Amino acid sequence: LKRTRAPTSGPGWSGQARRAGRAMARLHEAGRPLPAAAPSPGGQDGLRGTGCSERCCWHWLAAMLLEELQVLKKTLAETREAFIEQERGFLMLENSPEQDDYAAVVEEHSKVKETHTTMHSEVPQLRAEIVQLHEELRRRRTEQRELTEAAGSLESARRSQERRRRGLEARHRAAESALAQLRAGERALQDELNDAATKLEREQSVLDMIRSDRDSYRLRANMFMITRKRGTARGAKSATRQPGGSGGKRAPRQRSALPSVGAQPAASGAQGNAAASDPRLE
Repeated sequence: LKRTRAPTSGPGWSGQARRAGRAMARLHEAGRPLPAAAPSPGGQDGLRGTGCSERCCWHWLAAMLLEELQVLKKTLAETREAFIEQERGFLMLENSPEQDDYAAVVEEHSKVKETHTTMHSEVPQLRAEIVQLHEELRRRRTEQRELTEAAGSLESARRSQERRRRGLEARHRAAESALAQLRAGERALQDELNDAATKLEREQSVLDMIRSDRDSYRLRANMFMITRKRGTARGAKSATRQPGGSGGKRAPRQRSALPSVGAQPAASGAQGNAAASDPRLE
């Protein structure tokens, strides 16, 4: 017997092999047991036996394809049943009372999406505003720093003014106390001045009386002197008329009862000297 091998090449062998490989992979993914290895075309030892033909590989491949077709049909039936169940579930969901809530949720979701779109379109503007706000914040911080420094300088000036005000208040209190003392002394001096003025008026009145008395005394003295001179002149004339007389002497003429000029004016002069010696009467 002549030994022959199964054809491993040919015009349709590569495509059939690829299809067989894909079928084996689908069976493996589906979890079904893989078929036994294809029998050798020539029997156990690869020799052409009785009843063997060169198409046994083709039969094996056809069997594999048929089995794969059955698996696909079963998978398709299961998929249809799952699809029908899913459609039933969708119908139940559509007819359920929660459909309104679901529609409200969908509508709210649409609104949220619109809001998100609007906000997303506003993001550049918001970023620009954020940059402007950062600049404004930086400027405000600079102004705040400057204002803090100015407030510190003003606080220092206020403290110095406060110290100055306290010093002025202390001086004012001292001046008020001194003024009160001066006012008290002024009242005392005013009382002394009033007393002195009263004394001066009294002494001035006394001095006026003394001066009037002096003037009256001087006038009386002058009149007395004039009268005396007239008497002396008359005596001289009578003596010239009677020279040598009759030997009898004429009785002396009595003096007028005038007050002594030397006594009373002396007392008044003492009072006048006492008044003149007082420097307050000048």
